[in-house]
Amino acid sequence: MSIEHGHLIDVATMERMAKMGAWLSTQPFTDRSHPWFSKIQNDKMSQVADGCDLLFETAKKIPELNVAWGSDLFFSRDETDQHVAEQLCNRMQRWYTPAQALKLATGNAGRCCKLAGRCDPYPGKLGVIEEDAYADMLLVQGNPLEKLEIIGDRDNLKLIMKDGKIYKNTL
Repeated sequence: MSIEHGHLIDVATMERMAKMGAWLSTQPFTDRSHPWFSKIQNDKMSQVADGCDLLFETAKKIPELNVAWGSDLFFSRDETDQHVAEQLCNRMQRWYTPAQALKLATGNAGRCCKLAGRCDPYPGKLGVIEEDAYADMLLVQGNPLEKLEIIGDRDNLKLIMKDGKIYKNTL
């Protein structure tokens, strides 16, 4: 019930997914080439970038389609987290407002994870700050609804709480 990536998906498939209640969990791959790739790899990468435009533009026109911003690159303490943050904070604004992008990456992604059943990484209550709920929270300097890219700068993250445990507090 979840299609991952799906950059070359067609409209008919997205419409069918919407009718079935399936999820599209994807990221914005917009680079068309890398100097270390071969010509064949760069040609394929360009096709994926073209597919991203169709995917996101079409997904916005199918309100019943469940879309989550997901990544199989997890945040770490190296350059990987900057790449993931750049995908969310900068590239997604090509198609979505900051509020829409945040919803895809948080609430929608959490709902998509519920498909994992007993392997759900967040088996409790999500989307609320209350007792016995998963309390993942960021307190950000500035308003990410006006300027999403501020969450990509670690200095703007004043409080980081995951599973109710505070990992950073500079207040």
